[in-house]
Amino acid sequence: MDGRCGENGKLFLNEPLGAADERVKRAFWRWWQTGEVDNSVEIAGYTPARLMAERRMTPLSAYSTLDVLQRAQDDTLRALKKGHDTVIPRRRPRAEAP
Repeated sequence: MDGRCGENGKLFLNEPLGAADERVKRAFWRWWQTGEVDNSVEIAGYTPARLMAERRMTPLSAYSTLDVLQRAQDDTLRALKKGHDTVIPRRRPRAEAP
């Protein structure tokens, strides 16, 4: 996979992907093999490209989210509508000139 997904990708491949909807699996594997995002899967109005653009997800996160949307749509839609926290790094106070 050339480092495109790291440890989380290995977990997705080994565990949840086995239970994923066939459409999500096929689209995921197409991305895995080619690096091209497959938007043929749409669940509750979301495609991988939409999740990546609007939610700033990686392809792995987008396909994983589609999988969860398929299995627990109400809870996942609620979480997507709520959004996510943005981490803002703390700035160090400037040193005052002597």
